[in-house]
Amino acid sequence: MIGKILGERYEIMEKIGGGGMAEVYKAKCKLLNRFVAVKVLRDQFINDDEVMSKFKREAQSAASLSHPNIVNVYDVGVQGNINYIVMEYIDGKTLKDVIKEKGRLETEEVVRISTDIAEALKAAHLNGIVHRDIKPHNIMITKDNRVKVTDFGIARAATSSTITNTGSILGSAHYISPEQARGGFVDMKSDIYSLGVVMYEMTTGQLPYNGDSPITVAIKHIQEEPKDPSEVEPSVSKELEAIIKKAMTKDQSMRYANTTELLMDLKKVGGAGVSGGASSETMNSDIMDSRTQILPVIDEEKLEQSKAGKEVKKKAAVPKKPKEKPKYSKKVTALAVILSLLLVSTVAMGYLYSKGMFGGGEVAVPSVVGMTESEATRELENAGLVIKVKGAEFSDEYEEGQVTRQSPEEGLNLKEGATVDVYLSKGPEVEEILVPSLLGESLERAKSIIEENELELGDVLYEYSPESEGTVISQTPRANKNVEKGATVDLIVSKGEELSEVSVPNLAGLSLENAKNRLSASGLSVGSVSEEFSNRSAGTVLFQGIESGAKVEEGTSVNLVVSKGPEPKPEEPEEDPGESGAGEGTGGESGAGEGTGSEETDPGTGTENPTSPNSEGASGN
Repeated sequence: MIGKILGERYEIMEKIGGGGMAEVYKAKCKLLNRFVAVKVLRDQFINDDEVMSKFKREAQSAASLSHPNIVNVYDVGVQGNINYIVMEYIDGKTLKDVIKEKGRLETEEVVRISTDIAEALKAAHLNGIVHRDIKPHNIMITKDNRVKVTDFGIARAATSSTITNTGSILGSAHYISPEQARGGFVDMKSDIYSLGVVMYEMTTGQLPYNGDSPITVAIKHIQEEPKDPSEVEPSVSKELEAIIKKAMTKDQSMRYANTTELLMDLKKVGGAGVSGGASSETMNSDIMDSRTQILPVIDEEKLEQSKAGKEVKKKAAVPKKPKEKPKYSKKVTALAVILSLLLVSTVAMGYLYSKGMFGGGEVAVPSVVGMTESEATRELENAGLVIKVKGAEFSDEYEEGQVTRQSPEEGLNLKEGATVDVYLSKGPEVEEILVPSLLGESLERAKSIIEENELELGDVLYEYSPESEGTVISQTPRANKNVEKGATVDLIVSKGEELSEVSVPNLAGLSLENAKNRLSASGLSVGSVSEEFSNRSAGTVLFQGIESGAKVEEGTSVNLVVSKGPEPKPEEPEEDPGESGAGEGTGGESGAGEGTGSEETDPGTGTENPTSPNSEGASGN
């Protein structure tokens, strides 16, 4: 695997860990240039449906959680026969390693680490996820002492935690809860039990139970009480011991109801213990307790076999003595017989009573309708009953996660240990609508389409775009997505192409032709052109409609005023020479009268025109 690149981005660098079903590698993400941890499923489990399901569930469970005390899941993938999960890389060591190094931890450190683990579990439980494999090997301690919970490989949704008819269970024998070992109902309290075991180990440096095999250890979780932590390590404070014992109570109903209660008690604890070396007992069991294993369910038959085995061992341990004749008196013998009969009778009566043969062992069913699943579980357990989630249904009356109905109903009597079926609310049933495509539509048309589809118009933003002005260029939610009836749709509408601004050049004194060229070079155009007289030569620009240096949008038109040249001066009136000739002509006229008027005179000079035909006629007279 070293040097292999997964998903075209994760380069495997070195192996950093492994478990029963997967190996963990340090890798470099080439895309984000950071180190990650890659968990790779072992080859022998590729065709194992149960293990494959577990592997996928780990990715789904952890990916749905976001908390500073939970290792983040970044990616999941398959490449050929390689199934892998990409996670946050933790530069540190496991809590198991820390316990080995220090032997046992000081009270202050135990409380700090336990608090961080409880906070992580609280986040998981609030999301309906039960870890089911809390142990020091799955707790990472970073170099700056931050706590990270990892390996949600066998986590399950709290509503599906009841394991039936499987014949086997997943878990780590030294940290498994009694109900998990039995294959019974597993909920948040099972994680609290396992955390109690981890706290026991941190506090004492030893595990509460050890045995020759995982089965032996699992049976001890069901049957035996562990030594008090203070009995193993006298420096353990009574307050911390009380928390550990309550967390590890075999009866689920007597444990902490949730991590919130546990956290409240942890905050009250003070003082410090004394560190010591790791015990040989802990070291010897390390290999066996480190693995998450598939264990057989510990049923009644196995418990009986375990008891029988203990009896055989006891008998084998007692050396046989030579038979002696009994020296008991008849009275003593009779008394022993009577006591034996009383003992047998008491056991039989207890058995019959537990089975309800004498009308006892019955409890009234409380109402859990309207409660959350955890509240309903606590209420029924307090009454001596067991909850079973039968399914989920839509409800307008109850919020999501609350009990909508139960069977049997409130008030009926049931034998202790009987099951009460409940149904959880999925919230109100919402009519979903397919979002129509609005791209390319005008804003007004888009509004009409939104209204026709029983949706609401949300925010409308405007942006520059190559699309026509007023056209919808983006929508949220996207088209063809299912949304609730009445959901809002946000739009982005085009403002048309964004025009860049240019500076208006100085055109005064240029010829009209040069001014046009200058405007064109600046991305502007000539608007209207008017003329007026000036001392400038004709065609010269006198004024421009937008002053030079002004910033305007590209393509703006600039109006111009050009010169027509100087204004012409008005002409002075000239004297008419024909007026004085007219006076002379008068005399001429009289002369003409004297001469019979046959002679023609020049109108400009009043002289006789010698070329006139009439003059010839006159000279002829």
